[in-house]
Amino acid sequence: MSEPDETPDVPQDDPRSSVDRLLAPLYEDSSLWGLLVVMALVMATFLASIVLMSLERRPFALAALAGVAWMSFDVSRRSGFRGPTVRMVVGLWVLTGGIAAIGHFGGFF
Repeated sequence: MSEPDETPDVPQDDPRSSVDRLLAPLYEDSSLWGLLVVMALVMATFLASIVLMSLERRPFALAALAGVAWMSFDVSRRSGFRGPTVRMVVGLWVLTGGIAAIGHFGGFF
């Protein structure tokens, strides 16, 4: 039997964070890039709806936006503010801002 603190699946010398190891197959296999794009668009659309509802000063939307912003900061901080995780978080927020701007100025919301 192995010790409870040993993790045989993860090499100890792997410098990537757990989020980077989780997302690595999506970046490395080009056949999964379509899935990555769809996942990013769905998440950005969801976040854009939170941003747009926050513009109307709805308290629960403001709380949700604060929570998501804190989680984004925390994930970035834990990865040392570098690497693919931070690029993914920043890209997701830029995409969210674009979708929210289209929804706001296009008159959809």
